[in-house]
Amino acid sequence: MIVIVSGFMKGLYIPFLITPCDQLESGCEIVNRLIASGFTPTRIQLKEAGLYLDLPLEIFDGESFEEPILQLQSHWRQLIENT
Repeated sequence: MIVIVSGFMKGLYIPFLITPCDQLESGCEIVNRLIASGFTPTRIQLKEAGLYLDLPLEIFDGESFEEPILQLQSHWRQLIENT
């Protein structure tokens, strides 16, 4: 899976910043780190198995959500195991 980001950094337009990732969470974490460092995205795409998915810009605010997602996954697993 890869994440493709376009946007502005320090007044310069970066059309395609491409980063490979193992999981969606790690790809989103990379995007949030970019935003926290001053990057302003204009488009964020996820590519997997030849399919492209545009991700909504408004979910990225520069704050990490990797840990909350992992906690939610852990909670789901506990619920599934207890049923």
